[in-house]
Amino acid sequence: MGRSSIGDEGRESSFPPQAPESRHGIPPLQADPWASRRAGLRHGIQRARQYQDELDRGLVDNAAALAKREGVSRARISQLLRLLRLAPAILAELDDEANLGPVPAERDLRRLPDAGSEARQLAAYRQLCEQEAGKLQTGKAKPRRTASGRGHAHLFELARAYHRALETKQARSIAALGRAEGVSASRVGQVMVLLYLAPDIIERVETAVEPLPGVTERGLRRIARIRDHEQQRREFTDLLARGQAAARAKASK
Repeated sequence: MGRSSIGDEGRESSFPPQAPESRHGIPPLQADPWASRRAGLRHGIQRARQYQDELDRGLVDNAAALAKREGVSRARISQLLRLLRLAPAILAELDDEANLGPVPAERDLRRLPDAGSEARQLAAYRQLCEQEAGKLQTGKAKPRRTASGRGHAHLFELARAYHRALETKQARSIAALGRAEGVSASRVGQVMVLLYLAPDIIERVETAVEPLPGVTERGLRRIARIRDHEQQRREFTDLLARGQAAARAKASK
């Protein structure tokens, strides 16, 4: 297999070990551009159901206790629980792993319960899906650099935009994409490799209200190059634990 241009700090890498390269010189991602987002949403809804069940059964005192246990903010727990207020038909559509195609971002889904009735929610949901499809079909979702003040969420948005640009042939190659963005081809590859992270890791990092202790872009890239998602999760858990321990040690000084 040829070597990929996706490298850490400019070094070449053959990640993933057995994946064939696409016409862009990088291992192909999922055929469905929304597959990672759909997987992340399914994981978020599963977590929300687990949290709600624990609250209903009195296994945890409240959302604050859940947040402390999970290492996230109380606001994040509330955001996930709000997904359970979606119309049953929408939840069923999101739950079905066989479903492909456009799907709204989580932040847009969380607004849907405000629409009221199930019929109104469904109408709003269909409109959001059509808008997502339109971004891809019209090429309006162009790669763009985003301010980094939002933790690492902007990197995943940028990675998806790069992927769309290559798949829709807005850019002919990683090198061309890099020239258009004013960055090196290696930098484009470094950003895109983040999409190989397990969906639940992406969801955890992307939706964090505050920066996760010890989590850096370089560390995420290292984990993304691990082929097995279970090993990725173990490495990510260790990374978080080290970061939290360092933060506690710093606070105690």
